[in-house]
Amino acid sequence: DFLLWGLDPFGHHLTSVIIHSLNTLLVFLVTIKLISAAQKDGGGVKTKHSLPVLIAGVTTALLFGLHPVHVESVAWVSERKDVLSAFFYLLSVIFYLRYAAAKTLDSNGVSHRAVSYTLSFSVFALALMSKPMAVSLPLVLLIIDFYPLERIKNIKGVIIEKIPFFVLAALSAAVTIWAQRGGGGLRTFVTHSIAMRLYIAARAYLFYLYKLIFPADLSPYYPPPFQTGIISPEFVGFVLVLALITFLCIYWIRKKYFLSAWLYYLVTLFPVIGVIQVGGQAAADRYLYLPSIAFFILAGAGVGVVLKKGSTAPKVFIALFLVAVLGLLGLKTVSQERLWKDSLTIMTEAIRLYPDRAAIPYNNRGLEYDRRGKFKNAVDDYTRALAISPSYTDALINRGITYGEMGLLGPAFKDFNRALALDPAEPKAYLNRGTAFLMSGDYSSAVQDFLKAVTLDPENAVGYYNLGLAYLKRGDKKEAEKNMRRAAALGLKEARDFLGRKNF
Repeated sequence: DFLLWGLDPFGHHLTSVIIHSLNTLLVFLVTIKLISAAQKDGGGVKTKHSLPVLIAGVTTALLFGLHPVHVESVAWVSERKDVLSAFFYLLSVIFYLRYAAAKTLDSNGVSHRAVSYTLSFSVFALALMSKPMAVSLPLVLLIIDFYPLERIKNIKGVIIEKIPFFVLAALSAAVTIWAQRGGGGLRTFVTHSIAMRLYIAARAYLFYLYKLIFPADLSPYYPPPFQTGIISPEFVGFVLVLALITFLCIYWIRKKYFLSAWLYYLVTLFPVIGVIQVGGQAAADRYLYLPSIAFFILAGAGVGVVLKKGSTAPKVFIALFLVAVLGLLGLKTVSQERLWKDSLTIMTEAIRLYPDRAAIPYNNRGLEYDRRGKFKNAVDDYTRALAISPSYTDALINRGITYGEMGLLGPAFKDFNRALALDPAEPKAYLNRGTAFLMSGDYSSAVQDFLKAVTLDPENAVGYYNLGLAYLKRGDKKEAEKNMRRAAALGLKEARDFLGRKNF
C-alpha cells in the first residue's frame, strides 16, 4: 500500500474495505456450508443449496458486513491485521470443510483431502502471521467437528489430524508473549492481579454480548472498571450469568447449534479476554471481528427457518424486522465511521464517554494537540491524564516535551525527573531530559542522559544523533562523528545529512 499510495490514506482505507468485503463473502460461504453440513443428504454434504439456506447465508453476511462493532477493525488502518487475519482464518475453515467432506481419492486418483488439508493448514499459518489472535482455530475446528460435522465420534482421529494446527498455534502464542513482554506491552501480575484479570474476563464476555445486541456508545478505548475484585457481587453476578448460558446450551444438547455457537464465542474471544493482559484497555471493539460470526449465523439460520416453515404473516414480519435492523445497523456504522476521521475526533469521543477514566485518550489527544502546535491544549490534556493516573509515565514525558517546546525548561525537568523516579529504566525519559539539558547548555549532563538512553535502547537512532550533537557541543568531534555514524547506520536521515556537511 505504501508503495502504491504513499501516505495518502485513501488507498490504505480502500484495501481494508476490500478485504472486509471479501470477508463478508467468505462469511456467506461458511454459513451456507455449515448449515448444509447440518442438513446432510444421504450422508454427504449438499452441493445445491435451497432458498432458505441462501437467505440464511445472505442474512448472516449482511449482519457481519454492516455491524458497527466492526468499524474499528476496518476504519483504523493499523488494524489491517484484523481483517487480513480473518480473511485467512475463514479460508482455512472453508478448506477444512472441503477436507472433511472429500473422498480419499477422486476418479483420477488425486487426493482432494490431502490438498484441502494442506491448504487449510497453510492459510492458517498466514492468519497467524497476520494476527496471533487466530490461535483459536484448532479448537474451532474441533467445535465444527462436534457440530455440524458430527465427526467427534472418532475423537482420536479428529484430534490427531489437528496436531499440526495445535503445534503451530502454540509456537505463535509463545512468540507473541515473548514479543509483547520484550516490548513492554504485557502487563505483569503486579499491575494486573489474577483477581483483576478474572473480573475483567468475566465482565468482558457479557460486555461484548451487550455491544452486539445494542451497539451504542462504541468507544476506541474502554477503561478498566473501578471494581475489579472477585470477592464482589458484580463478579458473582457475571459468573452466574455465564454459567446459566452455558447450562442452557448443554441442557438443549439436542439443539447442538446453541452449544457450538457458544463454545465458538468463548474460544475465539479467550486470547484477548484479559487473562493474558496486553495494553491498558478492558475491552476493544476489534476483538469481536471473528467471535461475532457465530451469533450472526444463528440469527441467519433463524431467519431461514421462519421463511421455510412459517406462514405468510410471520414471513412478512421477519422480513420487515430484518430490513429495519439492517438499516439501523448501517446508519450506526456510517455514524461510527465518521468518528475515525482523525485522532482528535476519535479521542474526544472516548473522553466524552469516559471523562473520569480516560487517561489514555487524554494523553493521545494531547499528542495530537502537540502535533498541531496547540501546546496549551496539549498540556491541559496531559494534566487531566495525570489527575486520573498519577503514575502515568508517558503522560509525564509527553507533558515535559511540550513544556520544552514552549521554552519552559523548569517544568520540563520536573516532569522528566518525576517520570524517572517512577521508572528508572525508561529510555524516553533520559532521551528527553538529555534534550532539555542540551537546550539549557549543560552538555555534560546531556551526554550522560543520552548515554543512558542508548544503553537502555541500543537501536535508538535519535539517541545516538543527540549524543553526537552533545559531544560536538563539548568539542569532542571524534565521539560526535562516531555516534552520528551509528545513527546513520540505524537509518536516521538527519544523521546522514549531518555527516555530509563539508564543515563537519
